[in-house]
Amino acid sequence: MPLATVAVVAVGLAVAGAWWLNTKRESGPLAAGADFIAVMPLGSTGDSTLARLGRDLVVTVSATLDGVGEVRTVDAMSVLAGTSNEANPIGLETAREIGRRLGAASVVHGSLVPEGDLVRADVGLYPTAGGDAIARLSVRAAASVAGGLTDSLASGLLRQIWRRGTPPSSLLSDVTTASTEALRLFLEGERYFETFDTELAVATYKRATAIDSNFAQAWLRISQVRGSAPGGSDTVANRRVSELADRLPVRERELLQLQDTPMPIPERFAAYTAFAQRYPEHYMAQYRAGDIPIHTGPRYGIPVEAARPYIDRLDVLAPKHYDNAQHRYFLAFVVGDTAQIIKATRDMAARGTGEFTGWAQALAGLSDRYEATGERATSEQLVAFLGTLTPIMRMSRSLTQWSLLVPAPFTTTAMWSEAVATIRRDPTLREFHEPAGVAEAVIRFGRGEVNGGVEDLLAINRPGLRPALLTSGVRNASYAVWFGFAEPSLLDKAIAQTRPFTQNLPLDQRYEVEWGEGIAAIVTKDSLRFMRALQTVSDTAEQVERVINRSLRALWRERHTGAADSLRALEDGLIREGGVFLSALPIHRAAIGRTLMREGDAEHAAFYLRWSDGLSFEERMILIEAATEGLLSFERGRVAEALGDSRAAALHYSRFLMNVDRPPAAVAAQMADARTRLDALIAARK
Repeated sequence: MPLATVAVVAVGLAVAGAWWLNTKRESGPLAAGADFIAVMPLGSTGDSTLARLGRDLVVTVSATLDGVGEVRTVDAMSVLAGTSNEANPIGLETAREIGRRLGAASVVHGSLVPEGDLVRADVGLYPTAGGDAIARLSVRAAASVAGGLTDSLASGLLRQIWRRGTPPSSLLSDVTTASTEALRLFLEGERYFETFDTELAVATYKRATAIDSNFAQAWLRISQVRGSAPGGSDTVANRRVSELADRLPVRERELLQLQDTPMPIPERFAAYTAFAQRYPEHYMAQYRAGDIPIHTGPRYGIPVEAARPYIDRLDVLAPKHYDNAQHRYFLAFVVGDTAQIIKATRDMAARGTGEFTGWAQALAGLSDRYEATGERATSEQLVAFLGTLTPIMRMSRSLTQWSLLVPAPFTTTAMWSEAVATIRRDPTLREFHEPAGVAEAVIRFGRGEVNGGVEDLLAINRPGLRPALLTSGVRNASYAVWFGFAEPSLLDKAIAQTRPFTQNLPLDQRYEVEWGEGIAAIVTKDSLRFMRALQTVSDTAEQVERVINRSLRALWRERHTGAADSLRALEDGLIREGGVFLSALPIHRAAIGRTLMREGDAEHAAFYLRWSDGLSFEERMILIEAATEGLLSFERGRVAEALGDSRAAALHYSRFLMNVDRPPAAVAAQMADARTRLDALIAARK
């Protein structure tokens, strides 16, 4: 069974061929300063048609020049974003300043002048550091066909900047299109993508491909937008990108190669990091590198803070892009940075359109209130806030649970729970009654009412319920019993009530029930029951069985000897292979972290305990994080304190005390210790 089908997250697609390695040949050496070029919008006066053409040429000339031998160009989207507020025409010194900001060595700068049915482009290639032009040329072509101007400008510049050799002419039309209308639609789609109106962006890109079915960049953007936004990928666009890949610039082909090469998350993050460093001007390079720490990286030990330099760089490259602000909000939310939460939510509200607009504006409203009054949101405000989430909730099942279980900032868990409860009392939101019931039960569990939370989850069970929800009662009961929050009878009850719904399902859909059997046996020291559980999930070549079997064996060893070495070896192996056993993360990582703390190794303990920092959109992971993150925050506070990070320690202790407001008796000592430690940290600041 593939790991991904049993909530062991796997990474990778089929290995792409090496076709891209030899598609662009090296030519002679370049003129000084011509290796990294920013193509500026060509200026015009009083003619809107020429103004649009000047911006269209940023895309086409950049794409045509990029990758010809040693020539690289600044990402066209970054140039257009960086010049969007400049007057037309842009002055040479302003163009140089923008080029320097984008890291370019030189800029293409010039003007468009009408000449009857033709248009004349007068351009120069100027060093951003100042000085005379590296190249100058004047070309004419029909104004209605951007391709003619593109080819003439590109070939003319290449002839001048190469001191010897001939430009590889086969590349001069790699990604151009003969249709000006297709180019305009592509740029219109870029504007929608910038505001994260993903549906309009994709629809507009598709209109461009309907005009020119070989417009590789438009297909690529459809693939990227669908891949980075909730709702899944576009198989048609992915196929067309593969078919038209040889028409794309070298950067895009390298990025596709990375995306299509199977590798574990840590290795993928390292590869994206190297790619982003090699192409600091490329929007998608920075986005890919920064996206991993925000979402999946923490479960592989990658700190969420690793996203910060890429978010900062994206704010330079595309300062109006909505998703940059959203990633900054996610980062600030996780690390508890109030000032950045306020700034990011305001930026989201200013930039966003589409399904996320209402949510972004409501977030900004909560931030404004908190900054002005220092008060948390009221119940009425939270109910209204949840109302803005309904367009997002309708996008996918996982986004429904995410919307209900990731609380608003500046609130308490108790108030958020009350707001979620109102959904099931609203007949107009009947479609969300069941997921709201699940969310209420999970929040109840996370607040410390573990028995009631499990009972509520069991009451929701029914035939046909998705496995991630169907086995939630057993999963949470396993956590409660393992950590001593509840008696073993709770897990026995959960297994007995869930098994009738799962007995005809394949193992990859009922594995949490079998894993729960093993947990119950370990806690009660029932060796016969433990052996029966192992027989159900024998250590075979099937990954789901092998991982569960090894998890149970390692947990037996940890519980009865206090040694977490087998657990650590299992987790390290899964990380290296490219996946983790999601359901076991809270137990595995807590046991490893506590052992490392006893050994005085807080740094490695932090590596394993940060797993819940990622903002996941996977339904099972959302449910796991919401159920356990608060209950396990105390240990993270101790680790941060041992590392000398008093701010992070205070944050985790505060979250523990606030989120677990109905603690089970088993954590009473931790609650008292957390209050004492938090008081000491606060006193030390004064």
